[in-house]
Amino acid sequence: MKPGRRSFYNVTKCNSGQKFRKHEILLENLPITKQQLLKKNNYFKWMKGDTQLFEIIFRTEDMEELSKTQESITWNPYQNNFTTLECVIDDSKWEDWNCAICKIPIQSRTDNLSISNFVCDTCSESHNKTNKVIDSRIIESSKEFTKYCRLQLKYDQQRYYYYTEKQTRR
Repeated sequence: MKPGRRSFYNVTKCNSGQKFRKHEILLENLPITKQQLLKKNNYFKWMKGDTQLFEIIFRTEDMEELSKTQESITWNPYQNNFTTLECVIDDSKWEDWNCAICKIPIQSRTDNLSISNFVCDTCSESHNKTNKVIDSRIIESSKEFTKYCRLQLKYDQQRYYYYTEKQTRR
């Protein structure tokens, strides 16, 4: 590294001494993820402690990790096609429910407890948040919905425990 330039990860070259190093790079100044990257990959040894090259590798690794979590394409069982992970998480928050007033099928979000979440579009015009009195059917529907969501969550947790226990037996 040229004098006067500051290293982003503080990569320093160390040939000898009692300090922990891998591929002539001092490990104590690096974050744990970068230390593990150096320890796991033996094909870095030909670089002979080139600090600038390791800086570039660490930054590319960071960019790759960011792009993996944000734009990874996975199977979306709610839409029966491939979408991003964000879309799968957003689709998992929707549940099939019935309108509290006219009982037609609607989609309700599990993280939304407003009046508009429990009524259809036509009923939401007459039963909106500007009314001072809330219809008791909407309140009962919200109670049933939260109870349904709790039971669904408990069922999913039990299935998860079952599968993890089954995998650990192998």
